Amino acid sequence: EAVRFFEEARAAHSPDALGDWFLAQAYYYHGEKERAEKMLGELQRGGEPDVRAQATLASFLAARGERMRAEKLLRTAMARPSFEHHAAYSAGATYAQLGQPAEAVRWLRRARDTGWRCYPWYANDPLLRPLEKTAEFQQFMQEFRRSWEAARARYGT
Repeated sequence: EAVRFFEEARAAHSPDALGDWFLAQAYYYHGEKERAEKMLGELQRGGEPDVRAQATLASFLAARGERMRAEKLLRTAMARPSFEHHAAYSAGATYAQLGQPAEAVRWLRRARDTGWRCYPWYANDPLLRPLEKTAEFQQFMQEFRRSWEAARARYGT
C-alpha cells in the first residue's frame, strides 16, 4: 500500500526530495530494489545530492555487497552539515550490512536520540537483521522498547 500512497501523493503534488525519498524506500521494501536505488541516486535538494537519499542508498548498496561504494557514499553524506536523524539511521543500517555492529548501534542510538524514535521500524527493518544476535543491539533494543512503551502509555498510540 505504501507504494500506491506515495505514488498518488507524488502525482497530486510536484515531486520533492522528501516525498521521493519515502517512495524510493517503499519501492525497495516492496522488492523493486533497482528502481529504488536509481531514484535515490538522482535525488537532489538545493542542487546538491540529497543527504538522506545518499545515506539510504549506502545501506542498500551495502546490503547487496557493494561495500566500497557504500562506504564511500556514506562518508560523503556524513561530511555534509545536513546529516540528520534519518541519515544517521541509514548509517546504522549500512554498518549493520557491513558487519560492524558496534558502529551500527552507535549510529542507531544517535538516530533515536536526535529524533527518529519509531521503535517498530528498528525492530522490523530487514537491513538490521545482521545485528539481532549481537549483545550491543539487543541491549539497545531493550532500552528503546522500554522508553517507547513508556511514551506510548503516557501519550497514546
